[in-house]
Amino acid sequence: MGASGQQRLNGALRCAASVPVFDTNTQQAPEADAAWQVKCWCRVNQLLAHYDTDALSAEKQRTHNVQTTERSLVGTMKRLRALLSQRELIYSLASREIKAKYRGTIFGLVWAVAQPLALLVTYTFVFSVIFKARWAGSGITTNVNLEYGLQVFCGLIAFNLVAEVIGQSPALITNRVNYVKKIIFPLEILAVTAVISSLFSATIAIFSLMICIAIISGAVHLEWLWLPLIFANLAGLTLCATWLISASAVYVRDIGQVISLGLNLLMFLTPIFYSIQSLPPQFQAIAALNPLAIIVQQIRSVLLEFKAPDPVQLIISSIITLLIMELTCRLFKRMSRNFADIL
Repeated sequence: MGASGQQRLNGALRCAASVPVFDTNTQQAPEADAAWQVKCWCRVNQLLAHYDTDALSAEKQRTHNVQTTERSLVGTMKRLRALLSQRELIYSLASREIKAKYRGTIFGLVWAVAQPLALLVTYTFVFSVIFKARWAGSGITTNVNLEYGLQVFCGLIAFNLVAEVIGQSPALITNRVNYVKKIIFPLEILAVTAVISSLFSATIAIFSLMICIAIISGAVHLEWLWLPLIFANLAGLTLCATWLISASAVYVRDIGQVISLGLNLLMFLTPIFYSIQSLPPQFQAIAALNPLAIIVQQIRSVLLEFKAPDPVQLIISSIITLLIMELTCRLFKRMSRNFADIL
């Protein structure tokens, strides 16, 4: 409270103290003091009104300052710290989800390696042997079939991560009604848990591919150290999409059907089975608007061509990803206010 507000409050208190007291027997004020009493109470009301206005203005200013801070990048970092404060819960849910994938199986985590390798062999045989598809060589091997398989596998790792998370997004909230109604639970970490679970499978696939490339090329390359930052951007964008889809699916149940169709289209609209350079020039610019296409190109460049990505472009894309995460997290929290009423 400012000095002027404090002065008005003190003046109001002094005026209130000077108001004549009613006679205890007649319950009426002395006639000579009646006019003075009315004036005093009017003055008290005026001073208190000014005091309330000052307090309200100060409160509005504080609220405005807080909202301005949250809109900045500092606000984004605060939300990230808030998620990190839930790291034990996130770790517990993610580990439980990962174990649930392989619980009861004979080979356990071996399937995390066997599945991507089986896809690699299948797609390589179908596209490079049957359809005779070829890829502009990166120079890593002279075997055109193996070259094609490695290029396709780089794209599949990124796409499978996105498809696995987004595919389960429509049911992420609707299948956990108890988390919404029965307990106080930070619903935003459900999407984080799904992304971490898929990142685990993608990490195993990446290491399998790196071992294969190291054997073929005969060396381990320092450019591979850029991969964590590239996958961090991919995970961030996937998290944003998961927040939006899971929240929207509570209001519109048809989103699940739309997502299934959209993932099938995304698989072929993203340059996974072909290079972006093989497209006609008028379509290359359109394909470059796909964020997943850019990330797939970066993964191929780092893994197969041993080229470091442009640091400036990578930093800018990371900042944009953080800002999008801030906006989508806010939107998710706003939409989650009505979840209990709808479910």
